[in-house]
Amino acid sequence: MYYLSSFTSSALYSLIFTVNVLYYIFTARLDPLQLVLVGTALEASIFIFEVPTGVVADTVSRRLSIILGVFLIGIAFLINGSWPIFWVIMLAQVLWALGYTFTSGATQAWISDEVGEEHAGLAFVRAARWEQWGSVAGTLLAILVATVSIRAPILMGGIFFILLAAYLALFMPEVNYHGKPIDPSAGWREFVSTFRGGITVIRIRPALIGILAAGFIYGFYSEGYDRLWQAHLLEKFTLPDAGWFSAVYSGAEMSAVFWYALFKITLSLLASAGTKQVERHLHHIEIPKLARMMILLSTILFLALLGFAITGNLIVSLALGLIIGVVREVIYPIYTTWVNHRLPSNVRATVLSFSSQVDAVGQTIGGPLVGVVAKQITITVGLLTSTAMLAPVLPILWGQRKKDEEHLAVD
Repeated sequence: MYYLSSFTSSALYSLIFTVNVLYYIFTARLDPLQLVLVGTALEASIFIFEVPTGVVADTVSRRLSIILGVFLIGIAFLINGSWPIFWVIMLAQVLWALGYTFTSGATQAWISDEVGEEHAGLAFVRAARWEQWGSVAGTLLAILVATVSIRAPILMGGIFFILLAAYLALFMPEVNYHGKPIDPSAGWREFVSTFRGGITVIRIRPALIGILAAGFIYGFYSEGYDRLWQAHLLEKFTLPDAGWFSAVYSGAEMSAVFWYALFKITLSLLASAGTKQVERHLHHIEIPKLARMMILLSTILFLALLGFAITGNLIVSLALGLIIGVVREVIYPIYTTWVNHRLPSNVRATVLSFSSQVDAVGQTIGGPLVGVVAKQITITVGLLTSTAMLAPVLPILWGQRKKDEEHLAVD
């Protein structure tokens, strides 16, 4: 069920995201700052909703939290694709964030309880591979559906997310976790108690502070890049003719859809191979090894981001974009395993939600800064600013590695 849900969700996200930013650029006519502000609305909402919804999963039911979240995501994308108006798109981001936070943390906590923490690391990596294959399927479908309308994949994705929620409601199990029904007279005490439990775990495990600080930096740099890299390519380069596809479906929109879809498929295949290599390192979790892997991958990511922003060659730029995408796909399950290590079950979703929340804070702060720079100067300078924002993660990870090794020596 976990792998099926991972595959399907990834396919639907790819169905939507293959055209989503292009829809904002060509149909909604958003400028660079508006593109970033759309993401900021999403991340600010995640910051507000993340811990309360994580506590719902720890207090009531991970299963219920996931089903509700998937349903809300579907509604949000229906709204997003129906009205290409800036404020409506912003509203859809808030609803999407609410749905996402019901699934964030709850999904990882659910599978950790169902299969056991010792198997969860492998489950995360294998699910990432399923997600990458789902991304390929969703991207191929997006090419076909976009020939009808550039917004059609967004609307179809919203409908299928709602159907996925219905499927999970019918068939998703929850065997190894039993939440407590909320007593209206004592409900908030339950929520506060679980929240405090999550804070206590962070205090007991000081290593989590450094890990969460790294998560903040990953969010701090990423929002600007995520929202502007496609606009950067469209502004800086002229995309080549797409052959028969351009002959049948003319226009800049469809040409961009074709090349971005091809890019996403290539990225998914490469990322699947990359996570397969990482998988063998997680059969026996060694925390110092996780830190070393994060340092190496983050260094590669920094250099690739720098090259992507300054290169004047389209092929080199696309190659660097693939490296950035693969490294980010590989970092995610390693980081999640790092945060998840030795967490008590009763606060697992809450602490995992904290990790998503610090990422959201980073994106909320960093995104508008990059957006203002991109609008006032150029998108290239905005991307260079985003690259500089990632740099502090390297000394943080080096320091965390030393602490982990010292703690291991004491043990």
